[in-house]
Amino acid sequence: MVDRVIVPHAQGTLPPFPISVIARTVEEYGVDWPLTLLRDGEALLVDEDGCRLV
Repeated sequence: MVDRVIVPHAQGTLPPFPISVIARTVEEYGVDWPLTLLRDGEALLVDEDGCRLV
């Protein structure tokens, strides 16, 4: 478990997830939730040292 909400495909280049959907998600939920936007090819690595993008 992590203390953030992962938003996959956040680069907005996939047809089901255009940048407008990503922007609206950030605008609507980013105030209340700690969003982490991941582009395709990125991952969130969680280990004893914490969390980091790889």
